[in-house]
Amino acid sequence: MIKGCLCLPIKPFNSWVQIPVFKQYPVFKQYRVARKQNKKELNISANRLKPLVDALQQTGKAVCIDRASRLMRANHRDPSYSLHLRNAGLSTSDALAIAQALVQLDSTPELRLISFSLSYNTEIGSDGAIAVLQALPTHLVELGMVGADLDDASGDAIVEFLSRAQRLSMICVEHNLFSLQTKDRIRAAGHALSNCAVIV
Repeated sequence: MIKGCLCLPIKPFNSWVQIPVFKQYPVFKQYRVARKQNKKELNISANRLKPLVDALQQTGKAVCIDRASRLMRANHRDPSYSLHLRNAGLSTSDALAIAQALVQLDSTPELRLISFSLSYNTEIGSDGAIAVLQALPTHLVELGMVGADLDDASGDAIVEFLSRAQRLSMICVEHNLFSLQTKDRIRAAGHALSNCAVIV
């Protein structure tokens, strides 16, 4: 590459062309400033996600470690993000740690959790499930807790979450251990929301 030039890709030939763009040119200075600003924004977002990333990594579970890496690599100029931890082998203590991290992130308006799943984690127990449900933000759009061996105490926490949810459009909590009465209460709470699909 020639010094003082900017390499740009030329499609569709997969080749590169060198265009003289000297540092004293205003357009080049603007380009450098924009790049620095973008990096700064991403670093700030990554730092704000740190409690959740740390909690996921500390579980030692492969699914959680993979999701933590994805969160760190994501483009957080878009403030919304998803967290899907299906069949991750989570324990009660893992769920409690994740819940605590979610509470911290909920106070950060720049980041918005919109889709969350703990499906097929059968070892989180009532304590873990209730803690997570209490930590979920009101702006959540999708929730999945399928086949997690949730009992009626967890079902009560689901009903409570539905009572404060503001944007939920889908909740999937089938294949759990709910009584018929708890299932009916979950359906009623979900149908009280505008355009929310309830699968229980």
